Amino acid sequence: MSRYLLQKSTPPNGWVLTDTEHGIVVQFENGDFNGTQQVTALDDLNDLSASDLSRVMRELGDWIVRHHASICFGGVHFVEWSEDDSEQFIVRAKQPRFRLHVVGQVTGEELKKQLRLFSNSPFSRISLAPGEIARWEDTPSFFIEAIDGIETHQLRGLVLKAAAYINKNIDRRQ
Repeated sequence: MSRYLLQKSTPPNGWVLTDTEHGIVVQFENGDFNGTQQVTALDDLNDLSASDLSRVMRELGDWIVRHHASICFGGVHFVEWSEDDSEQFIVRAKQPRFRLHVVGQVTGEELKKQLRLFSNSPFSRISLAPGEIARWEDTPSFFIEAIDGIETHQLRGLVLKAAAYINKNIDRRQ
């Protein structure tokens, strides 16, 4: 079982993050992790010193930001890693939402070039249904997974905006 469990909460805009190892639950609103955290202990925390508890909370925060930053903060684009750290994504968190899967070891410059190549291709003028994936053989370093539906006229501009985000932030990937 994974140390952390992330679930949607009953309020439609909320999340619940549980540290299963230490019995700590954090509830927060989508896009405002720092401002809306409500922390509850499921177990007696007497076994943890103040410094241990501080470390546990820091690790919890580090984990959610690395793997689910797009639900923590109010921005548009985020770099995230799969929970097993095997995949890297650039996530667009505003509608229309998508996840750009980065494939293999690629530099930010190469990824940016491939996104621009894709945006100028006829392939970028397709529409994608929710959950649909777009791959293009000329850009092997990424593929796009639609979270929401993406209209024909939207994909090219969205990819160019992702390229601009990469241009500013790609050095933070590791």
